[in-house]
Amino acid sequence: MFNAEFGDAIGIPVERGTKKSISGVKGAIDCYPHEVTIKFLSGKHAKEIKTKIMFSRDYKHPFVLLGRDIIFKLYEITFNDNEKKFVFKKFAP
Repeated sequence: MFNAEFGDAIGIPVERGTKKSISGVKGAIDCYPHEVTIKFLSGKHAKEIKTKIMFSRDYKHPFVLLGRDIIFKLYEITFNDNEKKFVFKKFAP
């Protein structure tokens, strides 16, 4: 989940997507899914993935929220703050 202002900033016509309603701890919010390519950079290494991202005007946080239905079903993700390490590994088919 990204704030819609981020989508606006990179030229995505947020409201042209199919409107969805998703629920969380604080209730339901409207969002718009869009297919995008994300590029992860680490030193000389880069990895691109195509995925669906939800954009919402109701989501006001400055950070992104990774979704269970899309990202966590396809990738193993590890955050290690002590080592300043982030591992993003695709599950074997």
